[in-house]
Amino acid sequence: MWQNIIGEYIRRANRNLVIVNVLVLLAVAGVVSVSWRYLENCLKGPFSISREKLFSTSNPEDLKQYYVTVPADDIIDPDLTETETHSYWVTTSAHYFLLRLDDHFLVVKSPYAKMEPQYTGALVPFPHDNAEKFEENINAAKNDIVAHYRQKSPNMQVQFLPYMMDATSFRTEAYWLVGFCAIAAFFGISNLVKASKRMGDLNQHPAVAGLLRYGNAQDVSYQIDTEFRMGPKKIGPAQFTDSWLVKPSFFGVDVVKLDSVVWAYEKVTQHRTNGIPTGKTYSALIYDRHKQMVEVQGKKDQVEQILANVASKAPWIISGFTKELEKQWKASPEAVIAAVDQRKQQGPT
Repeated sequence: MWQNIIGEYIRRANRNLVIVNVLVLLAVAGVVSVSWRYLENCLKGPFSISREKLFSTSNPEDLKQYYVTVPADDIIDPDLTETETHSYWVTTSAHYFLLRLDDHFLVVKSPYAKMEPQYTGALVPFPHDNAEKFEENINAAKNDIVAHYRQKSPNMQVQFLPYMMDATSFRTEAYWLVGFCAIAAFFGISNLVKASKRMGDLNQHPAVAGLLRYGNAQDVSYQIDTEFRMGPKKIGPAQFTDSWLVKPSFFGVDVVKLDSVVWAYEKVTQHRTNGIPTGKTYSALIYDRHKQMVEVQGKKDQVEQILANVASKAPWIISGFTKELEKQWKASPEAVIAAVDQRKQQGPT
């Protein structure tokens, strides 16, 4: 069954559907794998962490559990903020505090101005953006703190941890990441199930429904195959036989019986970027008496050749586009079809 050109196109489309969606699932698995440390901390955190672990860590990216809660012995406000400049105003997006942990200090970035006895956030390296300015401000605060605590306790060895805590929103990205991966995985699995069914029974492919408007799908496919054996005429993506237009695509194949065409015209789409024209795309839009439309994209000369070939095979069709004709087709395609049938009966003038 389906041992013909249409069957080949349908089988190819099914294979393409499998390949693309396997790649989608592999991409999802790759994203999850790369983000697993972050996702695990989102799902299982925040964790508690000992001060010994904090003091012995030089690079927070080495920590498996880095979304943590840290209680402080004391909190200092160095009056250091992060701002965002908008068109007409400036807003404060974050506040920096210093948490004292014995004789060590941890820089904390918080979205709130109010100091808390403990903070929950991600242990991260100091930011690279505006690093010099940030380091300058932090160092000024550090000098004041060292002077203050050594005045109180001359023997105190003040040390600053070589990383910081970001206590701003930690899970926001996870919501987007999980949502994206879930949607992608859902469509990937759904399409693989769909492809499996279609590979088991080619009649389930949507292309078969397109054939049914011309009769028994397999009979139609063998009629097309018989004409294909005599050599189709190829114009861009379109392939013509004496009676058929066949347009294979990545996930399917469109078929139009040429004596069923009632209207065809060229569609030109002007593309712009920031208001500047960047090019045009050309398509042949072909409508048949079953109220179905097939669009064939190509270069301008290819589209013109496709339309000319359709008109030569079916000279009674309406060629060209007008707003009035479009409105009439949408309101009453039967009237347009009847007008074309009358032209066909009258023959060439």
